[in-house]
Amino acid sequence: MPAEHKKPPFVLGVTGPIGSGVSTVSHILQSMGFRHYRVSDAITASYTASGGGDLSIPGADRRKLLQDHGNAKREEFGPSYWVEQALSEDFGDLPIVIDGIRNLGEIK
Repeated sequence: MPAEHKKPPFVLGVTGPIGSGVSTVSHILQSMGFRHYRVSDAITASYTASGGGDLSIPGADRRKLLQDHGNAKREEFGPSYWVEQALSEDFGDLPIVIDGIRNLGEIK
């Protein structure tokens, strides 16, 4: 019997500046059956797992800390690192919306 080829999922990446509606669009797509993956959640989880430190600091300082962590992983593992993390998860046959695309390497 021939090996079954799994069809890759439909992936939609969403990006935009803070407050532009990226999360709103992603949640609407989620309500339509897309699996929702937030790059910022993955970066926060990675930072916490690495013992990175206190994330109770406010606003811009917290955001800078997490941006630096996300960029360090991109430098270490390549610009598409966070999207590759998303695509390595098992979402079944559902389409995926990736919220928080930040660079051309993640789009490629």
